[in-house]
Amino acid sequence: MKKTILRTTAILSAIGMCISFSGCEVKTDTPLIGKVAGLSKDEAFRVGDNTCTVSELKVVLMDIQNDYKNDFGGNSDWKQKMGDTTVGDFIINKAEKEMSVIYAMAALAQKNGVTLSQTEKDKISKVAAEYVGGLSQSELAYTEASTDVVEKIYTNYLLADKLYEKNTSAVDDTVSDEDARVISVIRIFIDTTKTDSKKAIEELNHVKKQVENGYQDFLVQANKYSDKKEVEINLKKNEAKQPYEVAAFDLNEGEIGSVIEQKDGAYLVKCISAYVEGATQKNKEQIIISNKVKNFSVMYDKFIKDNGNDINKDAISEIKLSTDKNVVNTELFKKYQAIKAE
Repeated sequence: MKKTILRTTAILSAIGMCISFSGCEVKTDTPLIGKVAGLSKDEAFRVGDNTCTVSELKVVLMDIQNDYKNDFGGNSDWKQKMGDTTVGDFIINKAEKEMSVIYAMAALAQKNGVTLSQTEKDKISKVAAEYVGGLSQSELAYTEASTDVVEKIYTNYLLADKLYEKNTSAVDDTVSDEDARVISVIRIFIDTTKTDSKKAIEELNHVKKQVENGYQDFLVQANKYSDKKEVEINLKKNEAKQPYEVAAFDLNEGEIGSVIEQKDGAYLVKCISAYVEGATQKNKEQIIISNKVKNFSVMYDKFIKDNGNDINKDAISEIKLSTDKNVVNTELFKKYQAIKAE
């Protein structure tokens, strides 16, 4: 599935990493029916004293759903399988996780004295009213959105943004090109659990000799011999852990390395590009985000551990994606940028 880029902000870029580092979305094993532990049927989850309503969740869900729909030219089969789930359930889960992290961060922001200025509050009120005023009757019916609902969403996102920026601004954002370097290689892998290792090494050395003498093309030989279907790959230096990956970064462009035997099999690698510029710059940005999230997660994880949270599984299970062709709005986070702008 193509990843939508319309909703990218600093905080949204960090959320996926935040979840992967610590599983920090709101979770519970307690089944909830009606009003249990302070949650009513129209409340989706609570973190500390911060509660997200079903309406708030559906407003964000509508935005995410329509972004994905636009990625597919206005059409999508929400029941299509996506691993162990469906595209529709994946999107609902994505919205729930994103908002649980944002609302937790907003609760943490308030606990740490992060506040909004009157100017920011006025912007939120103005933009929220504009957003709700632009919704169709179908969109209003689906989300049950009001100006108050959207103001609360924007308030939580802005508090989360301010907290993240405040607590990561001191993190060193200097990453060298070498540390973030991405290279492009072609690899041949022979699984030595299925083939004699000595024979595999001899075969790869023969391939290397044939290619270096100009008798064979490395890519053709990779597609012929490799037990891994993906033979043309990019490698990131900061993520290189396997011996063949580490060794690949010592290769010059066009150079073929030595055969490397690992526990899983034997590898032969040819370097196609010793520096993929665009991918390196993107990787550098991701490393900086990763470093900031790791630093931020120390405080965040402690807050999640120390504060009560719960989720209304019954209420969330009843949330469905809209199938109404008139539910198309994707303005929620486009308008949010106006609130963040100085």
